Amino acid sequence: MRTRIEEIDTIRGYAIFGILVCNIFLFHHPIEYFSQFFFSDKSASGQFFNFIRFNYFGDRTYTVFSFLFGIGIGMQYLKFKERGESFTKYHTYRMLGLLLLGILHTTLLWYGDILTLYALLGICIIPLFGLSFRKTLAIAFVCLLMPTVQTILARNGIFELSFRRTEPQSLTAVINQNTNQGLIGHLKFNWYQISHVYEYYASGMVFTSVGMILIGFSLGQTKRFSKDVRNVKHHKKIVLICIPIVLVWSLYQLFIFNPEKLGTTFDFYLFWFLTSTSAFAQTFLVVSGCFLLYRRKFSSSMLITGFNKLGKLSLTNYVFHSLFGLIAFKIFGLFGQSTPSIDFCLAIVVTLIQMLVSDALLKRYGKGPLEIAWRKLTSFLVRL
Repeated sequence: MRTRIEEIDTIRGYAIFGILVCNIFLFHHPIEYFSQFFFSDKSASGQFFNFIRFNYFGDRTYTVFSFLFGIGIGMQYLKFKERGESFTKYHTYRMLGLLLLGILHTTLLWYGDILTLYALLGICIIPLFGLSFRKTLAIAFVCLLMPTVQTILARNGIFELSFRRTEPQSLTAVINQNTNQGLIGHLKFNWYQISHVYEYYASGMVFTSVGMILIGFSLGQTKRFSKDVRNVKHHKKIVLICIPIVLVWSLYQLFIFNPEKLGTTFDFYLFWFLTSTSAFAQTFLVVSGCFLLYRRKFSSSMLITGFNKLGKLSLTNYVFHSLFGLIAFKIFGLFGQSTPSIDFCLAIVVTLIQMLVSDALLKRYGKGPLEIAWRKLTSFLVRL
């Protein structure tokens, strides 16, 4: 009998925290301001937290989350297959339910929503159901190579993708829109920023996400997954491979990286290669490291337990991030007023609160409100 893999919930909880660390800046500043925000803070604390955020959370927690999303789909696919039931209809309606929640989230709360992308990618991989493990992995690796292909083409002036149709708004205008124009200003800002988000997705993230989803799906649908996923020897090998890659990336960032030199071909491709390899290395280092921590009896520690609760209510906690951003920076008029240090501290405080709330909700209801809503919405659509 297949039982819930607690380690996966814990990893998902860590990813939720990492996503907040990355997203919290976008709750109080527009996307166009990112580079200025990232490089302008010269304080020691600001540079330290930006270093941590960029090198160990930026884009890395999304690959973790995509991988786990794929594993979840794969495990559900196998469960339906073992029962002799069709998974495609259920999965399609489940993704449509997620898409509806994502559309509401992105239009009403925060433009940087990832739910719509995951829902669409979840639908796009349906034609791959039934393919062999090797073929699915092969398609996944092709997808993972696509951002590099796009980067090479863009670097040589062959390919350029842009959804922008208007000139960027000034920071002063954006702050005014988000603090003095109420709900209408908030909704207008959301709509304006959506094009920037999908430009970012199309520039490579969409391929990385679908590649990681397919890797997770190919593993999750195997009958031996629940047993092999806890194989200590496998995880030790993965950790030993990944640690040197992450270490090289860290040393490069500390002693070699210079954004002003990225104009040269060698420096640019060195940066791209190390960025890409370290992102995947950190993904699997986090995954395997968590499984090893469980084997070392750390599963009962407060931090691991907190992440576990956080991960079980990942949908509710993810959307709560946006609600927090709306209340903290827009309703209280603090849009445009934060620093990297404040961001990181707020992310920790919000996560600790979410851990406590998640524990209470699980004890009382067994699920979070949005997990319940998603399940009921899926059941409703299936019955139509």
